[in-house]
Parts: sequence; C-alpha cells; structure tokens
Amino acid sequence: MIGSGSACPAESCLDILQDRAPASGTYWIDANGVPAQLTCDMTSNGGGWTLIFSDTFEAGANAGWSMGARYACGGWTTMLGGYGNIAGGSVRIALSAWSIPHTQSWISLDYIALDSWDGETAYVQQDGSTLWSRGQNNHSYSYSEVCGWNRGYYGSYDSLWAVSTIQGHSSNSLTLAAGSTLDQSATDESFGIDDVYVWIR
Repeated sequence: MIGSGSACPAESCLDILQDRAPASGTYWIDANGVPAQLTCDMTSNGGGWTLIFSDTFEAGANAGWSMGARYACGGWTTMLGGYGNIAGGSVRIALSAWSIPHTQSWISLDYIALDSWDGETAYVQQDGSTLWSRGQNNHSYSYSEVCGWNRGYYGSYDSLWAVSTIQGHSSNSLTLAAGSTLDQSATDESFGIDDVYVWIR
C-alpha cells in the first residue's frame, strides 16, 4: 500500500486518504524525491493534511525563525518573542513544501498579546498576505494577568488567540509571519506566538 513503507512512498497524505481510509499518524511520503516519514492528519477539515512544519518552542526555536528569543509564560508555556523581546515588527520563517503536490495550506498557532495593548493590530501573514488580524485592547476585565508586566491592574492584562486558517497555496515555498503594530517598548507591551503548525493538502 502506498505510504506504508520507504519502498512505496505516497505523493502526499491526501494521496493516501484517497487510496483508503487510514487513521491519522506517520506515513511514508516522497519529500523532494526522498522517502520520509511525515505526519498525516486524516480527519481534521476533511483530512489528507501533510505536516511540513511545527514548533512548540519548548526546546528552543527552529533556527529558521528571524529571531530566537523565547519567553516562559506560566500556564501558556514557552513562546517565541514575548515580554522584553519584541513589540512592533514581526517574526517570520521561510518554509519548504518538499515538492509535495498541494492546493491548500492550513496554518494554526496561538497568538499572545501581553500587557498594555490599546487598539494596536495583531496579525498573521502567509507570503505577505494577511490571513488573520485584530485590533486588540487588553484594557478589559475580560482578561487577566498571566505572564507579562504584572503591574497589578487591568492595563497589564494578557490575551491569547487561537488562530487557524485554511487558504489556497500550491508553491513549493511558504513564508509565515506574525507581527504587530505596537508602538512602545517590549517591556510595556509585547506579543509572542506558540504551538505553530503548518500543513498542506
């Protein structure tokens, strides 16, 4: 069966899904002409997704990121960026799709806004196009202090947004970026990202 061993790699996880009804897991995929064991999600959003990148930042940041500074954030664990590391601007990474045929990408990550956001914009982009954005105001009692400045009242509250977007994509390269329009120092307001997953189908 395709994808069951290195001698018979599939073109993609979608190729395997269309061949049979397998469970999610690791399968052999032809990646740039070389058989590789890659993770397939066979159930979410119709299934057939091939994981081309993931980073939880617990053991460090992938060397491809434009910055490697991390911040430990209590129950929200360790993020890329965060308090004292970045305010305005963005973090980005260029990825390869390993010549796996596909027509869509699925990007999921946690976007964390720390401290005194007062209407600035948070955003996530793919290849320069905005996939998700929101004007964020942390001056609200709907949030709480988790791991930022912690000055003792609502102006230093923190918020987390689970971003999950599916869009058309067929190129063999993909640039992912997350950023903000923050205009004060990173010890006054900042952002970070965590649990980044990039899939193609």
